[in-house]
Amino acid sequence: MKTYIIAIGLCGLLFSGCGRKSISSIVSTPITAFTTQVRHNDLAVHARMCTHEEVVKYFNRPEDFYHYYHLLQLRLINTGYVRYTLHAEDCSFFVPPAQLLRPYTTYHSNGGGLFLAFLNAVLLLPVYAISMLKSAVETPPYLAYPDLVVPRSFGLLTGLYAAAVLLPVILGSMWERSRSSYAFREADCYIMMQQQQYSCEPFSTSDLLIMTPRAGFHTPCSIALFNHKTHMMEKVSLLLNPIW
Repeated sequence: MKTYIIAIGLCGLLFSGCGRKSISSIVSTPITAFTTQVRHNDLAVHARMCTHEEVVKYFNRPEDFYHYYHLLQLRLINTGYVRYTLHAEDCSFFVPPAQLLRPYTTYHSNGGGLFLAFLNAVLLLPVYAISMLKSAVETPPYLAYPDLVVPRSFGLLTGLYAAAVLLPVILGSMWERSRSSYAFREADCYIMMQQQQYSCEPFSTSDLLIMTPRAGFHTPCSIALFNHKTHMMEKVSLLLNPIW
């Protein structure tokens, strides 16, 4: 019974994304780490550039990511009654489409499964061969199962051996796909990409990340906030120094 409970628990961890690197850790950065603060009416905008160490820790292909893109973190603290909405399309820098996140959230982690499958194939081959030989000697197939092309005992042993070899590969592939899917969903949730909007409700604090190409990025930059009271688009200038 305990074995079944452990197996169910492991499957739950496999598909829940537990234990993976979480981009939400970037979002929970303390306020003292922000390098820029701008006041816009009742809205305080805190901003910073994410460091190379953060990119390496939370993204796949981090060197490629860091070479081509900046990752900005914004914290919007709204202390008034007016709701603001950040529009990606109207910022002074280019915001790429969401599918660009795919290469940086796709993980190839099935090496352990392949190694375990190879190890099982090598270590269990003598056991499989001896079991087959023993079954053939103790119960000759042509006497016990004259109507079967493959005797039941042979089929069972072959199935067990194949399962021991293929199961690590299958579980590794499932883990790889689950990890990549979870990472993409989380990145898409926290990183504002092209044609997306981010709302900051009255008397609330909102955190988000913005991905933008290094090429063409200049400082000071500006973000576009839609004021739901005046129904006007307002620009907020941010002095962000690129990290090289």
